[in-house]
Amino acid sequence: MDRRTWLKFTSASAASLTFTSGAALFTGGCAFSISSILEYIPVGVNAIKGVFNVLASAGITVPGLNIILAAFAALSGGISEWQNAPAAQKATLLEKVSLLLQDVIDNIGTFLASLTLGASPLLALITGLVTVILNILAGFATHLPPSPAVGRLKHIPMIAGHPLTVVPKVVSIKTFKSQWNTVCTQYAHPEIELN
Repeated sequence: MDRRTWLKFTSASAASLTFTSGAALFTGGCAFSISSILEYIPVGVNAIKGVFNVLASAGITVPGLNIILAAFAALSGGISEWQNAPAAQKATLLEKVSLLLQDVIDNIGTFLASLTLGASPLLALITGLVTVILNILAGFATHLPPSPAVGRLKHIPMIAGHPLTVVPKVVSIKTFKSQWNTVCTQYAHPEIELN
C-alpha cells in the first residue's frame, strides 16, 4: 500500500485511535446493558480469530491470540460474577468489569503494535477489521465506570505507526456482523465473514 492509498484509507475510515469522551452512539436500535457485552463476546472472539487467520494464511505469525482470548474469557467471567452478585457488591464488580474490558482493548493494542505489515495489502484489511472490533468495545467502555486502576487509556493502539481512530458505539450483533462483513467484502476476504 503506497502512502496515497494509506492516506485515502485513513481519511475514509477515520483510522487514528482516539476514544472520544461522552455518550456512545446508538445505532441499529440497540440499547446498552451489561448482558449485551456478554452476548457480544462470542462474536468478538470469532472476529479476532478471523484477524489472526488472515495473517496466518499470508504466512504472518503474530503472538497474542491466546492472550486476547483469555482477556475475553476473563471479561465473560467478570460479567457473570457481576450478574450473580448481591446488590451490595455490584458497584465494586462493575469496576472490575470495566478493568477487564480495558484489558481486552489493551491486549488488542499490544497485538497491533507487534504487527510489521509495512506496505502489505493486508494493512488496510486488518485496520478496518480491528477498528470495527474496537468501536464496539469502546462503546461498551463509555457505559461503564472508569476503573481507578485504569482511568484513561494507557496507550493509543497503533498499526504500522499510525494511531487508530475509534468511534465508540454500541450496535446490535447483526449490525456489527454487517460492518465486519462489509470490510471483508471490500478487501476480498469472504472466508472470515461472520454469519
